[in-house]
Amino acid sequence: MNLEWRINGEILRKYGYSFGQTILGKMLAVDDQWNGLSMEKEIAIQIE
Repeated sequence: MNLEWRINGEILRKYGYSFGQTILGKMLAVDDQWNGLSMEKEIAIQIE
């Protein structure tokens, strides 16, 4: 499985984020077809 995603810097600035800050969240992978996959992983992304 390959996961590709992007973070839009302009949208982050609109939400008040700036350089040096860290975004905390959870990544959730779900199998929409068979409902057999449900993986969750906490992530931290530092803006540089």
